[in-house]
Amino acid sequence: MSVTFSGMGSGLPVQQLIDATINANSTRINKYKADQETTKKQQTAYKTVQAKYNSFDTALQSVVDCKMIYAFDLFDRKSISVSDNSVATVSVGQGATSGNAVLKVNTLAKPPSITIPNFGGPVQGNIDLSQFGIISGSLAFAFQTPNGGVSVEEDIVSGDTLSSYMAKFNQAILESNDGLVDTTTGKVHASGLGGSVTYNVDANGVATFDFSGITGGTLNTANPLAQSKSNFADVFGLTANGSVLTGVPKSSLNLDGKLSDNSAGIRALGALTLPETINIGGVDIEVTADTTLRNIMNKVNETTGGQVYMKYDQTSNSMTFKAKDDSYSDYVYCSGKSFLSDIGVTGTDGVINISNQTKRQAGEIELDGKKIAIKSNKVTAAETGLTGVNINLNSVTPADEPLKISVSDNTTDLVNAMKNVVGAFNAMETTVSGYSFTNIDTGESGVLRSDYSVSSMQMTMQMMLMSPVEQNLAYKALSLIGISTEDGQLKLDETKFLNAVKDNSSDVKKLLVGSKDGTSVGIFETVQKQLDIYTDSQTGFFATKATSMQRSIKDLNKSIADEQARLDAERARLVKTYSDLDATMTKYQSQSSSFGASS
Repeated sequence: MSVTFSGMGSGLPVQQLIDATINANSTRINKYKADQETTKKQQTAYKTVQAKYNSFDTALQSVVDCKMIYAFDLFDRKSISVSDNSVATVSVGQGATSGNAVLKVNTLAKPPSITIPNFGGPVQGNIDLSQFGIISGSLAFAFQTPNGGVSVEEDIVSGDTLSSYMAKFNQAILESNDGLVDTTTGKVHASGLGGSVTYNVDANGVATFDFSGITGGTLNTANPLAQSKSNFADVFGLTANGSVLTGVPKSSLNLDGKLSDNSAGIRALGALTLPETINIGGVDIEVTADTTLRNIMNKVNETTGGQVYMKYDQTSNSMTFKAKDDSYSDYVYCSGKSFLSDIGVTGTDGVINISNQTKRQAGEIELDGKKIAIKSNKVTAAETGLTGVNINLNSVTPADEPLKISVSDNTTDLVNAMKNVVGAFNAMETTVSGYSFTNIDTGESGVLRSDYSVSSMQMTMQMMLMSPVEQNLAYKALSLIGISTEDGQLKLDETKFLNAVKDNSSDVKKLLVGSKDGTSVGIFETVQKQLDIYTDSQTGFFATKATSMQRSIKDLNKSIADEQARLDAERARLVKTYSDLDATMTKYQSQSSSFGASS
């Protein structure tokens, strides 16, 4: 706390005298504070310069990485042009060369498969209508009565089965003649109809609907379902024959039904010996009393590494086991007795039934007029002779419309990487210059003007970048591939650089990043190693400078605190001294006044 004294008793300017004395003795603390402020500014400047060095290092790394693996190699990037991606998609890998090719796809390769017809059993009355795609709408049957035409309609809702729906419809017939007032139309229910419709599903899944039990009217056989709002009649294939509507054979399959009691409704399934382990396309499945068909299909289809896909087709009532990859072996491999043998996939011995399979079929392409047999629709470079080019076939080519494939150099990423290197170096140079300048005319200077280390580091890197290399290369210096300096800044001549890459990409790459085997070292590699010396987190220039500056700031803080304590003590001493002097002078002044009054 600062101590002050006004000296009111004696009239002396005590505070001014004390402040003047303290100010005269504050030279050291003011210097410490000025040094502290300068050091903090320098600390900020070094951090900023280090960030620019790190950015330059990152930009260099994106180019140096080119010699690591193909995925990082900016010198080997290619662009692909395909005249029709619906026929084939093309990708390029390591070693691909620029060029054009004409491709015709005569036949696609086909994977092996097993198709089991009549897989589901005949439709039953307890089958949910939604399994047939009947999920909404309504049925409206037309009747002819003595009083004219009558239509009885009933909605189809979720969960309806054939049995439950026909029960609802028969209830609707009764309600059509219950004498109550319809809340919608305001008319009295008086259709005159009675009785009920009976239905039956035979062993072949043929449904029949018999209207002969209806009283008070007869079915309008000319167009009995004219006002219906559902696909029910189309699904079941209903046709009228007098008072009977007859459908076509329908099958059904309950994917969530158990295999053990065949509530799944599989036509050929007999009594199973459970538990048992089966294998479908490399996927082992434990079949227990609770296993459903959906359980098996999900595991086969979703297991990573599984080689087969299972699919049930409701329309054709067929189950298909199909290899996921057309390069799979000639047959779909499965093993297991009981379930698989019952449905015909394996024999009674649990071994695959080849006679029940469609063998894998090879495809054929023509590349630049040369016919090539292919095992898979994923055509490799080994088959075509196009190094680094892979072709995925989707369909055959239309007649007289061959596919045109073009592979060309893509230097966009490489040029952008070089621009980033140049830009990062220039940003680093601008930052260092901004902190190191001295203006003779104005006397202004940067906070790092007295530290020649940073300017020296910058000069070292510029010399390393622009010095020629002692290697047997077509280009021995960056200036020969379009990189030059001007006023300490790098410049990239994009046209000159691309011409050098086009003429001798390999030597440009070696000049910049060296070789993968280490027989040559690139300029960017050399600069990176020097950058590591500067930016190493433990021993680098910036790390040691940061430690040194932290120590300096700590020392200055202590010096400022010590000097402030000394000044506070000096102020307190002066206040006491002047206080005592003021008291003495006040006393003398009082005595002098008394003597004057008595005389």
